[in-house]
Amino acid sequence: MAALDNIASELLKSANEADLIYKKTRDQAQKSKAVRLRRIVENLRQVVLGASEINELTDVTITAVSNGQVLTYNSTSNKWENQTPSSGGALFQIDYDYNIVGIKDNINTNFNTTLNFVTNTTRVYLNGQRLTRGVGYDYVEAGTTQITFALPPAPTDQLIIEYQI
Repeated sequence: MAALDNIASELLKSANEADLIYKKTRDQAQKSKAVRLRRIVENLRQVVLGASEINELTDVTITAVSNGQVLTYNSTSNKWENQTPSSGGALFQIDYDYNIVGIKDNINTNFNTTLNFVTNTTRVYLNGQRLTRGVGYDYVEAGTTQITFALPPAPTDQLIIEYQI
């Protein structure tokens, strides 16, 4: 899983670079590239392979979460099925810059997520760099939908908030 996190972080950096190029040049190809890269990252982080679900790599079950729906693909039956999340499994949401509620104006420090999150599960990225959660650090969780930054983001900053739902 650490390897997937590293890949996802590199893809996010590339997406942020494409966003910056788009903002400077208005090159639509760069904007499309950034969106595609973020979708890949979202898919990477939403695919869960449990060690108990792998049987000598011949029978693989992949669980993916999309828009609150849980789909499971079983390689044995070769089909996707709707399922409800098990009590032992965790569901994660990734909010990108365009769907995080809050004004980036060098003044505002409060931003809301699209869904309620489980306390102490947020991971916040500012321009591709992961921030540190906690009082006296980069941000704090204020309730179950709000993130409060120590320093207000600038209008050109890119935000990503990952969290367990």
